[in-house]
Amino acid sequence: LRLTLGDSLELDEAEQMILGQRLQAGYTGQPPLYTWLQIGFFAVFGDGVLALALLKNLLLFLTYVGSYFAARRLGIGAVLASASALSLLLLTDIGWESQRDLTHSVLVTSMAALSLWLGCSMASGMVQLKHYVLLGVLIGLGTLSKLNYLFFLTALVLSLYSLDRRMILRPAFLLSLLIAAALVSPYALWMNETLGVATSSMKKLDASGPVSLENLLQNLGSLATAVLQFGVLFVVLFLATVRVWPRGWSPLASEGRPAPVIFLLRLFWLSLAILLAYLLITGASTFKGRWLLPLLFYLPLLFFALAPPEAFSERVLRRYAKLLLAAAILVSIGLLARVYVGPLFDKYTKPHFPAAELARALDERTESQSPIVAENSLIAGNLQLHLPARYISFPTVDFPLPRQGNLLLVWDAGKDDEVPDKIMDYLEQQSLSPVFFSSAPQILEVQLRLSDSRTFRLAWQQLSLSP
Repeated sequence: LRLTLGDSLELDEAEQMILGQRLQAGYTGQPPLYTWLQIGFFAVFGDGVLALALLKNLLLFLTYVGSYFAARRLGIGAVLASASALSLLLLTDIGWESQRDLTHSVLVTSMAALSLWLGCSMASGMVQLKHYVLLGVLIGLGTLSKLNYLFFLTALVLSLYSLDRRMILRPAFLLSLLIAAALVSPYALWMNETLGVATSSMKKLDASGPVSLENLLQNLGSLATAVLQFGVLFVVLFLATVRVWPRGWSPLASEGRPAPVIFLLRLFWLSLAILLAYLLITGASTFKGRWLLPLLFYLPLLFFALAPPEAFSERVLRRYAKLLLAAAILVSIGLLARVYVGPLFDKYTKPHFPAAELARALDERTESQSPIVAENSLIAGNLQLHLPARYISFPTVDFPLPRQGNLLLVWDAGKDDEVPDKIMDYLEQQSLSPVFFSSAPQILEVQLRLSDSRTFRLAWQQLSLSP
């Protein structure tokens, strides 16, 4: 399906096209594991949409697989475990957003799903040395995926500790931490050397420290809204389809339930508690669904584990299967309609960026050897896809630029007539001075994909570096 949508890239796809040019210990404010994997896929399948789509969808598949086997450890039968894992489709940040775009969030959710599978196994009594070795590997990979994995890890460790402290207070757990530290160490050293770049993503959390009571209530409302939006579609459809409300049903009660189910229930409450503690400590005021993915993706598993078995009659399961199939079909139709039907209603999105035409025109008018510095990752990555011989960078990425020769600066002319400050600040950070412009800004205007009237205006200007 992704291949049918064309070769104009979404935002996160475009970023990976740029970062995938070089193997480094770190790149931006996000950890590097996704890019490391993407470089491998580029090496095998070529630098293009196929490699981008294949990696992302394999990671999504891994999330479903990890969720299925975690559900089996909860004591759920194979059919219900399949239904619970496929219910991730009904979480919009997985069923829709992760298909539309996202990279690091997809990877960290897959690592969290595998960690949950291991956590449920340990809660059921599987606590051999090999499990602690695997735990260390998953902690390392999860941390290298996205740093909000550490919130999930804290909740997971505390949940295991609450079941049996001996699972955590033993030398084998120290081995897990040592393995994780060894895996993360190259990235940690890079963070220490480039602290400004490495912490740039923290701005997205809008953390401003202690706040007034009024702001605190607003922040609590933001968190509550994010949690509700994350799971409301699944919860409503599940309750409407399965109808689990027999007399005496207590979904939050833990008495008499298997240890893995108690573990998952505690994981849920601890995850919410950690989010709340983070809000109170930092004053974070903005929460988005994708930030909650590694903390709450298992919501369908929890509902299936807590629901009474008698609620899942054959008739109910058939009805639920039709619901899941309809969800998958609607997502597919929606992704196609967004690209091919949207222009009929004057709705244009990032896949309508005229990447191929802009790249061709720019290549005809400029020196083919000149490295490019673009205003943002969307422009940079789309140009990189169609100009693979060019070295392209953008502000916020820790890439070295040449010290002499020419640079080509490109930006959105619809926003700025002159070179944007963010590009000039980036050059200054790289100590590229003194410099002078060897040409005045010029404009390329190209029609958007699938449009007869709407255009994108790309400005470019050549910069000469003095040796």
